[in-house]
Amino acid sequence: MSGDTKVTSGKPSKNEGNIIKQAVTNDFKKMMKEVYDEQGKVLQIREEELIRWNSKDQIEFKKIFGMDGNAVIDKNGHTAKEIMLDGVKRIKAIHKGLDITDFINHTDDKGMIYAANVNASKDSNYTINIGPRFLKQSVTGKDSRVSTLCHEMSHFIKHEPFKLDSTQGGMNTNDDNPKHDYDHQYPERVYVNYATELVNKHSKDVFNNAYNIERYFEITP
Repeated sequence: MSGDTKVTSGKPSKNEGNIIKQAVTNDFKKMMKEVYDEQGKVLQIREEELIRWNSKDQIEFKKIFGMDGNAVIDKNGHTAKEIMLDGVKRIKAIHKGLDITDFINHTDDKGMIYAANVNASKDSNYTINIGPRFLKQSVTGKDSRVSTLCHEMSHFIKHEPFKLDSTQGGMNTNDDNPKHDYDHQYPERVYVNYATELVNKHSKDVFNNAYNIERYFEITP
């Protein structure tokens, strides 16, 4: 009779729960390590292109931003290309200072659809919250994990805005949507559409808008 008294439970034991949690943690770290490495490659490519600045680089730059890279866009006489090179160096410096533990796992946030977000007011000890939509993105390319991280890192506060110095924080970009429209089914659509509008208008505001900045990093090494 005693052989028939074994009781089973639908709930995992404490030890089993810890194993599952550790597996999820390890999978997340593995994912972020891959993305971190690929982001480093993309940043390096873009920095080298902005320094090389041949005709192909200039044509692609203008296609992405809607503006000639040699156009002066601030009161100190900096060109669009110089501003973007400074931005790439800033993102690269932030990237270099990050550890895998600085990416915070929120991929199981119920009912949320964001890919990532940050506290843009931080100027040190950077962290990036990784949301559920991040899991659905490809590693590189359009609307990718790499371009998302570049988008988020561009948000961080920028010290001495008119000085080109990659040690002085991020690019201080915004997620611009001046019409304050919102599409509950596709919430990012209005931001993407506005970014395209800025390009078509050849507006220098493309360098203040994270949705425009991320497009520069939608490449595959």
